[in-house]
Amino acid sequence: MYKALFFLLFGCGSIAFAQQVDNYRQDTTTLYQRAKGFSNDPVRAKWRQEVRKEGDLFVLNLFDRKDVLQERISFADKNLLERKGPYVLYQNAIIKEEGHYDKGYKVGEWKRYYPSKKLSEIISYTWDKISSRKLFYKDGKLALDEVYSRSGNLESGKYYDEQGKPAGLDYVMKVLN
Repeated sequence: MYKALFFLLFGCGSIAFAQQVDNYRQDTTTLYQRAKGFSNDPVRAKWRQEVRKEGDLFVLNLFDRKDVLQERISFADKNLLERKGPYVLYQNAIIKEEGHYDKGYKVGEWKRYYPSKKLSEIISYTWDKISSRKLFYKDGKLALDEVYSRSGNLESGKYYDEQGKPAGLDYVMKVLN
């Protein structure tokens, strides 16, 4: 009797778990198949899309409702699945972020800017993994300089106050936020 009860309870639990896993996989698969690297974002989905072939790349320009360019994404294929080449994100018609993709991965230096157009951050990527990072105060002075290992762990970091003197990470983050 106990064996039958154990089997019944264990078997029902396994079936329920299997259904949960299958439902999870189904949702994940559906989302993955619909994704084109940009269309899952509800804000982007409302923007006007314009695709142009520029050299070997297909460039997607996204315009807001006022027809102001918001984002420029380069792709290797006409189906807009593999990001490759330059990327630019705008805010109020000013470059907010720029960088490059290769085979869908961030590579090289990616730069972010303050609304004043001054550099706020430089992140160096090697196949989507951060290799180094620099943050700047609004006046352009270096606030943070970090180097990361291939596995993504922080190897070294230098932090500075607004006068360029050594400071702690907590201080820098408090001032920048």
